[in-house]
Amino acid sequence: MTWSISKMSMRLSTILMILTIGISAYATVCQTAAQLTQGEQPTYPWPMFHHDATFAGYSQSPAPNTSSLLWNYTLSSGVMCASPAVVEGRLFIQSEDNLVYCLNATSGVYLWKHLSEGTIQYTQGQYHPNRASPAVAEGRVFVGSIDDYMYCLNATTGEVIWRYKTGDDLYSFVVVADGKVFTGSADFYIYCFNAETGELVWKHNTGDWPFNPAVAEGKVFAGSHDNFFALDAKTGAVLWEYTAESVISDSPCVADGKVFFADGGSPQGFVGARIHCLDANTGQILWSADAPPAVFSSPAFAYGRVFVGSWNRNVYCLNPDDGAILWNYETGDSVASSPAVADGKLYVGSNDGLIYCLNATMGTPMWAYKIGREVKSSPAIADGRLYVVSREGTVFCFGGSLGQPSNPPASPTNYEFYLLIAAVVIAIIFAAAYLYVKTRNRNLTPRNS
Repeated sequence: MTWSISKMSMRLSTILMILTIGISAYATVCQTAAQLTQGEQPTYPWPMFHHDATFAGYSQSPAPNTSSLLWNYTLSSGVMCASPAVVEGRLFIQSEDNLVYCLNATSGVYLWKHLSEGTIQYTQGQYHPNRASPAVAEGRVFVGSIDDYMYCLNATTGEVIWRYKTGDDLYSFVVVADGKVFTGSADFYIYCFNAETGELVWKHNTGDWPFNPAVAEGKVFAGSHDNFFALDAKTGAVLWEYTAESVISDSPCVADGKVFFADGGSPQGFVGARIHCLDANTGQILWSADAPPAVFSSPAFAYGRVFVGSWNRNVYCLNPDDGAILWNYETGDSVASSPAVADGKLYVGSNDGLIYCLNATMGTPMWAYKIGREVKSSPAIADGRLYVVSREGTVFCFGGSLGQPSNPPASPTNYEFYLLIAAVVIAIIFAAAYLYVKTRNRNLTPRNS
């Protein structure tokens, strides 16, 4: 009898050990699968003005089909032209009163803010608040200020990592590419910094205020007054120049070996605006198209088309080969906001205070939402959500089920896991009872001597 009980115990121990190993393996596999599944989910950041260094204004992110407002947050001051950057679940925006804000991009909860040393200035009777858009890369936020400094901030804490003092206001949007930071200053220079150390790599005198530079294929593209040029991104040397008809007051867009930009004209129509298309390698003019009366919106490029807003209230879609108008949509006021495109949709703000969502192929309206008095800031599209800032300084986040990134396949929940454990325990009890009865019956069976 002793031997039979010992044998039964050994069998039970073996079964328990096998089941324990099976449970542990199952739990490990489930956890690892969940981690791998989540890790494989694509993210769609919007790390700088117009999405990337080429200023194409296009993202592969899903985008909202409806005007479902998820949250809004009001800054301490208004926002003129600065646009938000959204990276790794955080939104970064600079307000006119020298504050760089970091918000939780999912909930809108305030995380931190950084105050520069500048004060709102009036130069030659003109109002010059902070209006630079930040850029985010490698856990750092790069932004210029009217205190003449280029700042590099820790994206998690807002602490200053390095700063560099230039000769005047840094109002230009910041671009990060290939480990370098590019921006323009009111001292007439375009600056290139080492993103890691803040060391000045080069600076180039443009002869006038340089506008926001774009970077593509080793070249820096920017306009200054009526002069448009390409610089070598490594050295700052001039590669080619082009003279426009009037003052250039928007950012260029580089795509498919071409660079698109507008000379601004004037709101009164004294000087007509034109959209230009140049060969990005040579600077040769490919075409130019009339865009009266003025253009202060930067072109976007997506789906083989060029999109731009105009002071005449219209948003235009152009053929990139010849500048022909494919469609136009009239808003309620002038359009200085630069279009953002994703998921077959175009988003743009208007000075009528509305943010518009249009079908990018047809130009037909999908929805519009009133967010303030004016919308000069350009939208950002990240991880299935749309972010836009009103002139008054309120950040709006739109989303909804149709615009969210697809969820990963469901992994076992705690409830399901507990059911599994319960089933295993019941199986152990039945196995133990079965072995006990079988062994007992065997021991009670008479044996032949």
